[in-house]
Amino acid sequence: MNKAFKGKPHPKFKKYSMISLAYMLTDMLEHYDLSSYPAKFADSYLEFEKNRITNENLPEEDQDSELAAFTDAARADSIQDLKYRHEMYQKMVLQHIPELALKDSTRFFTREQRFLIYLNYDGKCANCGNECDQDDYHIDHIKPHSKGGTTSVKNGQLLCPTCNLKKGGKILN
Repeated sequence: MNKAFKGKPHPKFKKYSMISLAYMLTDMLEHYDLSSYPAKFADSYLEFEKNRITNENLPEEDQDSELAAFTDAARADSIQDLKYRHEMYQKMVLQHIPELALKDSTRFFTREQRFLIYLNYDGKCANCGNECDQDDYHIDHIKPHSKGGTTSVKNGQLLCPTCNLKKGGKILN
């Protein structure tokens, strides 16, 4: 969140928004690659808050019912209110960042994918070029899974254990 709001007007978070926003962000990071969109994430929140505050100041008959319900839910801490705030924040982000893609739900390569990738690399580490023991090698996501990379043969590479552990979540050149 620090990266997202850096250089932006400080939203002066209230308790409900800090808890709800942190929960929503944690949940979304499991399913979406938000790392490329910190500024858009912050902009979506600031736009939402601007609309919500403007809505509060309208006559009741002119208010947007969803925003009014959010404001009401912000004043309570029931499970139902927390869930409503979570869903509204998530909807806000998805509307503001339509290009946001779901992460591949499959994290691990199958035995068949692993073997095919091993063969595609002729048993040699894609990073250092050393021979990999067929009983001791790693298959790595070229574009890390944590950054939206798919678990596919096309996005898989053979790495020796040493190179894979050094790489972590980075993208090798």
